[in-house]
Amino acid sequence: MTQRTFLQNRTHVPGTKSSTGQPRRIPHQRRPTVDPALVHRPVAHDVLPTAWRQVADSRFQVDVRWPEEPRLFRPDDGLHSPLIIAETMRQSAILLTHTAFGVPLDHRFVLQDLRYTVGRDFLPVNGPTNDVAVEVACSAIRGGRRPTAMHCRVTLRRGTARAEGEGELGITSPAAYRRIRGERATAELPHQPRPVAPGTVRCATAEQVLLAPPAAENRWQLRVDPHHPDLTNDHFPGILLMEACRQAACAATASEAFHPLVFSVRFLRYAEFSTPCWVEARPQQGSSDVLVTCHQDGEPVFLAHMAMEEDPAGR
Repeated sequence: MTQRTFLQNRTHVPGTKSSTGQPRRIPHQRRPTVDPALVHRPVAHDVLPTAWRQVADSRFQVDVRWPEEPRLFRPDDGLHSPLIIAETMRQSAILLTHTAFGVPLDHRFVLQDLRYTVGRDFLPVNGPTNDVAVEVACSAIRGGRRPTAMHCRVTLRRGTARAEGEGELGITSPAAYRRIRGERATAELPHQPRPVAPGTVRCATAEQVLLAPPAAENRWQLRVDPHHPDLTNDHFPGILLMEACRQAACAATASEAFHPLVFSVRFLRYAEFSTPCWVEARPQQGSSDVLVTCHQDGEPVFLAHMAMEEDPAGR
């Protein structure tokens, strides 16, 4: 869902759209790192993009470098977490909305859906390089002077390996966000239930665990440590919910290492702090597929599909 914008450095990002509504060409940006505010991360270590450039109308390349020791997505069994693909997509898209499309830094982003497919050959921790070339094609751009929504199709290359993804972003002004959220815009995280044993969900520490002990078979309450680095909103953010999916699938399948090489998720509403969110995983017989849902107050929050095998149908 939305990510809080960090404005320690109130960098002005000027509007860059032409009279046709397409982004004007921007010189190639080269920096040692991208300002964390431009990818909605509070810590420079967690910033993945290092540079970007426009290659055609609404088509861009983002240069990304994965950290050797990721803080947010723990490697497992010699592989990067496939969720680093989702985070790479998220940061690349947000970077481009602020720079190429001139969206102000105080706007909010709503992740409406996201899909990716990646092979194991893309993910080795000790691979030939941690540099990833990300091609982003933006389409279905809606809004007037500034975009309010867009679709992003993404191709990632790491050496000779390739991954694919796409997603839909909504973009909300501060005033509109306050109207939508009302009193919930100032919500604080209440006391959280204890976590399951970290080993159950392939986590190193209890602080990384997002599930409480099961209330029923393959059904857990969502929980989060107050100091979790992804907890930067007035609700549970989308990238954290995706990690909760991985943990639920891991626990439900008793897999030594559940690597979601295929992931698709559709977010239907905000996951609020106020009442329990229930995460349920349903392994599918005869395949590595797992369906994961989340409900709050009887209403669906998200629907997700994961698999540990590459999907030749491209679901």
